[in-house]
Amino acid sequence: MSISMANESGVIKLRWRWPGDDRPESTITMVISEIKKKGKGLFGINETPSIITNYPDAIEVRGQIVSGPDVNKKILLTMPGYELPENLKVGETVKLSLLNKTTCIGIERRQ
Repeated sequence: MSISMANESGVIKLRWRWPGDDRPESTITMVISEIKKKGKGLFGINETPSIITNYPDAIEVRGQIVSGPDVNKKILLTMPGYELPENLKVGETVKLSLLNKTTCIGIERRQ
């Protein structure tokens, strides 16, 4: 499954969703290039829990696909910070489990 949903800058944007009973449709492997806390936005709008697209302790994880469809494309994953594998660092490799072209339901460190 190609995940060619990209914005004008060529970065594929993925959103987090807890998996529940869903099984991933595909997986990709990505090398982490940046991990940072998501900005608060104008008047703190990105921290408002009443907006469904906001996550508690939101972070942005950026990287580049190294296996799977769309090798070498850049990824931006927005997700709750507490779902990130413990002590994950820039330069490490992770496997992302995808439900569809824009939804990530799992992240795990690769050895």
